[in-house]
Amino acid sequence: SKFEAEKVAWEFSRGGLPLVVVRPAMVIGQGDIYPTPSGKMVLDVLQGKIPSFFEGGIDIVDVDDVAAGHLLAMEKGQVGQSYNLGCVGNFSTMGDIFSLIADVGGVKPPKIKVPVTAALGYAKVLEWIADHVTHKEPVAVSANIRCLAAKKAVDFTRAVRELGIPQTPLRAVIEKTVKFYRDNGYV
Repeated sequence: SKFEAEKVAWEFSRGGLPLVVVRPAMVIGQGDIYPTPSGKMVLDVLQGKIPSFFEGGIDIVDVDDVAAGHLLAMEKGQVGQSYNLGCVGNFSTMGDIFSLIADVGGVKPPKIKVPVTAALGYAKVLEWIADHVTHKEPVAVSANIRCLAAKKAVDFTRAVRELGIPQTPLRAVIEKTVKFYRDNGYV
């Protein structure tokens, strides 16, 4: 949906809209009260609800860095440009992310590594159950698993160089997030 929305925005840009696009990495951080899927992932690790992981990876960015990046893009962004908002060096595999969350949270990380095909099959079952039985968001979505399995790190250097987006290291992002959930009674 974000990709499709961006395509529409670029169409408006061709009609004269002064467009600057921002594309945040996976956002994690304090203040995620609902929580979002990324916050739920952190909570699920802390609560021991994730028994396994698959070989995949993603870039993670602190919510405060992304907020600053949006403001910086409005102030300094070049019209007609897009900026990937994230932290250089925060790409990590799912196993390493879960281990870091567990380490910071003082819990055991998931130990069982499953093939991507097994994770995709599991997601397909959950999607079918969501579509036909529960009518609620599934825990795992096959499209997300395919994206994570690609393990494509994103280049954030333009946002760092041109906008000056803050660069919070991954461990600090996880520490702030875990502290927020603990301080607010989520775990």
